[in-house]
Amino acid sequence: MTVDNMKQAIFKLTEEYFLNIPNTEITTNIARTKKVASYNAAILTFMDIQTQTRPARFNQSGLTGDFLPATTTVQLDLFCANAVQLLANFVQYLNSPAIDIFCQVHNIDIITSTIRDLTDIVAETTYRPRAMTELEIAFILENITDNGHFERVDLSWQTTKNTQ
Repeated sequence: MTVDNMKQAIFKLTEEYFLNIPNTEITTNIARTKKVASYNAAILTFMDIQTQTRPARFNQSGLTGDFLPATTTVQLDLFCANAVQLLANFVQYLNSPAIDIFCQVHNIDIITSTIRDLTDIVAETTYRPRAMTELEIAFILENITDNGHFERVDLSWQTTKNTQ
């Protein structure tokens, strides 16, 4: 699996789960900017990819294939009413048998961690509900090209709006 395929799989999984929140925007934050999120938003921030230094390599008919065990951390921030409860339900869903099948199909592994309530006061008058958790994603980084360089990635899936 390529890095783009891994990100797309995690993005789609998150998007499909949070479809029940009306007018939810699911966004990936690749550049890790401190942009203020809108209400009813889930933001996925993908951290750096960590791999081993030597790939398993094969060459067949002029195509070079590299396979590296890789890991990354994905920070999921949820901004909505009952953010902590919704995120707890999502983490519980990630530990369900349905996700075991998802992980087998996509050749990835998802390890959940604690949920943090990061609700804060905005302008000393209102609360801004926010919950955050980190997901550890393990996958096999795959690269098959004719020149040994990673293929160009397509990041058009980064932002989607759900208007129910």
